Amino acid sequence: MTQKRPNFGGLNVHLFNRRVDKQPLFVTDEDYAEFVDLMEETRRRVNIEILEWCLMPTHWHMDVEPEGGGDLAKFAGLLCGTHAKRWRKRRGVVGQGSLYQRAYKAVPVQGGEHLERLLHYIQWNPVKAGLCESPAEWRWGSARRLVDPSVGRRPRLKRIAMTPISPMCTAAMAAVSASMQQNKPLGDRAWATDTASRIGMTHAMRPSHRQRRGQ
Repeated sequence: MTQKRPNFGGLNVHLFNRRVDKQPLFVTDEDYAEFVDLMEETRRRVNIEILEWCLMPTHWHMDVEPEGGGDLAKFAGLLCGTHAKRWRKRRGVVGQGSLYQRAYKAVPVQGGEHLERLLHYIQWNPVKAGLCESPAEWRWGSARRLVDPSVGRRPRLKRIAMTPISPMCTAAMAAVSASMQQNKPLGDRAWATDTASRIGMTHAMRPSHRQRRGQ
């Protein structure tokens, strides 16, 4: 039986994906620029807001707010599907296997400090990977709008203004990493459990095989 996609409408969502086997997804400036344009192109076609984003050599992260229940799936499907098609065509490898590791991954995020942790994670991702010394230095992330306001206009961000980025927080990075690895909502336990039940994501709250063995 096919598992129904969770209803993310009205929620803040961490959307991410990576290339198969962690191979390079973006190599040239043209690769990155094409995806930035595609984000805006897709955003215009779907009822969704983008709050933060960052493109990395093998993967990407976004913080988004879909309006309706099916808008997240529509946005991610169009974005990844169109990107894969154009990526293969440009390289002459049409029909030679999957580009992405999966269709996409998405986890809901509670507001307040939990949302701030996600924004922090996305902003600091290239620094953690050793690609730059500060988030604003990375050309292919929305944190660059601190030094180049035009970055907040393509793709258009829900919040253009932003406060200075705080120093990298290990706890915040770890919390978001755990949410990604376990595919669980990022938030307080009660909120996460309630949200998972409400949107059809209860499978995410079940203890993993490793967790059950450790009890």
